[in-house]
Amino acid sequence: VHVMDQNATVNFTREGGITVSYPDAEAMVNSVPASLTNTTDIWWVVAPSGVPGDGSGYNTHFITGGMGLHSTGVPLILSDDAWFTRKPEHLGTGPYSEDELMMYQPNWMQHEFMHHLFRTWPQFGLEVVGHQWFDRATWPVDFVGNNEPDYYAEALTKRILGATPSVADALQMPDFADMSVFPVAKLVGTYQRTPVENPWHEVTISLNGGNLQWNNAAGAIWGLEIIGPELWWVAGSPYGAQKSFVEIDGNDNVTAIRVNGERYARTSTPPAAP
Repeated sequence: VHVMDQNATVNFTREGGITVSYPDAEAMVNSVPASLTNTTDIWWVVAPSGVPGDGSGYNTHFITGGMGLHSTGVPLILSDDAWFTRKPEHLGTGPYSEDELMMYQPNWMQHEFMHHLFRTWPQFGLEVVGHQWFDRATWPVDFVGNNEPDYYAEALTKRILGATPSVADALQMPDFADMSVFPVAKLVGTYQRTPVENPWHEVTISLNGGNLQWNNAAGAIWGLEIIGPELWWVAGSPYGAQKSFVEIDGNDNVTAIRVNGERYARTSTPPAAP
């Protein structure tokens, strides 16, 4: 457990009858010492609650947590501190009993964790639409049972436990290159964001006159630059300056690039020069 006394500003957005109250979880994680961030496979960020009381009397439904991603691709579960001490209005009134805590909190944690597993292997179609397990008609035909935990058990035993990569590998913090010493030529190759939904998700990184370029299948091109140990999209990119994370394997080969909240997996490398 790492306790911080700063970088926990809580904001909110309101649309119709829903108010989302989240802290800047990315800033919170980034303020943790590097010795911890470099060895952390999953985050659970607990921030001060932005909900007045239990949320009753405001004619709105407060959302204060869920499953997200840190920019490194590591899963990030988010909740506010009041989540553990009192029931929000939509779950009842008053403090939790010990039995309620032991029953409900683990179910909530599993629910958030399964969101991450389902997005890790999109090829199985286990969450094509959010919370599809709530509708029994959307379950795969070979799944049995009727309730949310049944769906999780079926998904684990019939899909995920036999998947590639393994659960252990998929949940492990990747190794990232120190770009201040990493050979830039190793970045050259093709990459793909999965699922491919448009030409911007198919990318080639090239060296042009010694300068790295990001080229996508839509014809958009922008530069990459190295700033200290980090790789950045230049400020002139369509998304502005964006820090990238270069994933490498045990042989210092590039396996993927994470940028703008998405992972572009390596699909090929250029042929070696004769």
